[in-house]
Amino acid sequence: MATERVGIHSFAELEASIGNAKTAADVKTAYESNANTNEFSDSEQSKLAGVEAGAEVNPTDAQIKTAYENNANTNAFTDAEKSKLTGIASGAEVNPTASAIKTSYESNANTNAFTDAEQTKLSGITAGAEVNAVDSVFGRTGSVTAQSGDYTKSDVALGNVDNTSDANKPISTATQTALDAKQGDITLTTTGTSGVATLVGDTLNIPNYASGGGGGIAAVVDDTTPQLGGNLDLNTYDITGTGDINITGTVTSNDFIGDLNGAVRFNAKNQSGATLLKGKVVSITGVSGNETLVDLADADDASARPAFGLVYADANNNAGCEVVTLGNLIDVNTSAFLEGDTLYVSTSAGELTATAPTGEAAEIQNIGKVIRSHATAGIIRVGGAGRANATPNLDSAKMFLGNASNQSASVAMSGDVTIDNTGITTVGTINSVAVATVTSGAALGATSNQDSTATILSGDLTGTVNSVAVATVTSGAALGATATQPNDNVSTLTNDAYYVPSNTTGVTGADIITNMISLTQLEYDAITTPDASTLYIIA
Repeated sequence: MATERVGIHSFAELEASIGNAKTAADVKTAYESNANTNEFSDSEQSKLAGVEAGAEVNPTDAQIKTAYENNANTNAFTDAEKSKLTGIASGAEVNPTASAIKTSYESNANTNAFTDAEQTKLSGITAGAEVNAVDSVFGRTGSVTAQSGDYTKSDVALGNVDNTSDANKPISTATQTALDAKQGDITLTTTGTSGVATLVGDTLNIPNYASGGGGGIAAVVDDTTPQLGGNLDLNTYDITGTGDINITGTVTSNDFIGDLNGAVRFNAKNQSGATLLKGKVVSITGVSGNETLVDLADADDASARPAFGLVYADANNNAGCEVVTLGNLIDVNTSAFLEGDTLYVSTSAGELTATAPTGEAAEIQNIGKVIRSHATAGIIRVGGAGRANATPNLDSAKMFLGNASNQSASVAMSGDVTIDNTGITTVGTINSVAVATVTSGAALGATSNQDSTATILSGDLTGTVNSVAVATVTSGAALGATATQPNDNVSTLTNDAYYVPSNTTGVTGADIITNMISLTQLEYDAITTPDASTLYIIA
């Protein structure tokens, strides 16, 4: 084998040559020859990775116990404490009171406690004793039936009772004494013709006043018109009967039940600032305490309506007054009215009128009717207090429309279409196209010639315009009695369209136009032979 010769010129070169030739095992051996370079095997390395930092080698039981109990709520039980705990029933209370023990015990079935008295009573009952047991009755046993002589009056505490018939029953001494003191039968006599009546013993003497002109007993008759000397106190009782009670004065009560024949009035206080005269119509303006305040009513003053009645009698300012709200007001001047007139609240404060007020500012309130027309003894039947006519007045050429609050409101017709107070409707413009006074055969536009700024109507038009009947007209169709264009009517055309007469009289070489069509340029170009009697409008 050939040997390669290497040239080495120094020791350092030799050492370097040897070092470069070391194997991995040589390096490992050289490393571990130093201190603190112990080698870990792969398994040792895995084991080390699984050990927590600060872990102790095999801690003792005492160390583990101490470490555990260093945490909160980890008190350990001794063996004795554990045995004690095991012996305590679940839910046991600490030192329960006698009352608690008693309640707990008696909450169970069949544990009714005896009181001391009941215990004593129970102790005194012989074992096997029966309820109300009877050995014998009057020496007889078995099914015993009462016999005569078994009981005496004394046995049943009725020693003073005698079995006598009703006819022979005595009365007590006290009752007999009271009866003896009563007046016996009276004998009536009529001795004399004057003086007072006398009772002597059982004889009542009433002088014969008839002989002396006094009328006597024969003159005593029923009083059909009794009069009270003072107030009648019914003392919770009722007045009953089938007849009438006629009272000329005033009856005051919180409640009336039944029919009334007469005026119904309420008390009020005059707040008008002046004297309220009888027959003036008033409204309620407020309340002060328990008093109702009234002032003159006025149909066109919202603060002085509705009216609640007519003044019953003159009343000074700030004084009390009565207001007739239903029924007849009598002895009032009604000479300005006719009998049967319906009376309304006037637009003059406090006054009545037989003519319903006009104008939206005035409400219509029927307050009564004239029963008798007379300067001093007139009669007005009052009714309709507290309410106005359901349909209020409406000014000329206005109409009721529902507003945003769903209530009727008065509005005037304005804009393209208006209406007058006779119901005639005027159309000013339609889709901004001015409508002149249109008669049959006239053009629809601002002038007799079509306005160059007119636009074709959109949608359908039905009905009449200024009495000219309009068939169902669509955009571009004729305005006339039928869908066919009349001889001298025209439709609205596009801008810059001209008035196109359909009557060719006097026009040399003209064709009569019987049809008019609006179409696009493309649609027109598609027509092979245009109709000479048709006017094509390129839109």
